[in-house]
Amino acid sequence: MSDSKKRILFINSHFGVGGIESSLISMVNILCEKYDVDLLMYYPEGPMKERLDPRVNIVESCFALKAMGMSVSQAFKSKNILIILFRIFGSVWSAVFNNSFPIWLASKIQPRLTGYDFA
Repeated sequence: MSDSKKRILFINSHFGVGGIESSLISMVNILCEKYDVDLLMYYPEGPMKERLDPRVNIVESCFALKAMGMSVSQAFKSKNILIILFRIFGSVWSAVFNNSFPIWLASKIQPRLTGYDFA
């Protein structure tokens, strides 16, 4: 058996207060004892972030994924024109159709992540 740990990637939108975020943090905090665990967070902020084990690595997302993880008010507070425009586009598109296309587009902008055993 190899000495290197298996690498696992999880993806979530933000560290907001909720059952999914709480469960995710509890799970990765346990898994990081045996595995190298990375989290790709669309918007890596929120009140639950402080509960995350420091051994869990947060992977930086592109501006488009950040925008999709933020609320519209958070996007305007960022003062980043790309984030603001993409968030407005995503909100309007999602209201008229659904959020599939904005998420697909944001995922194409995100640089490819490789080297994971599980994702």
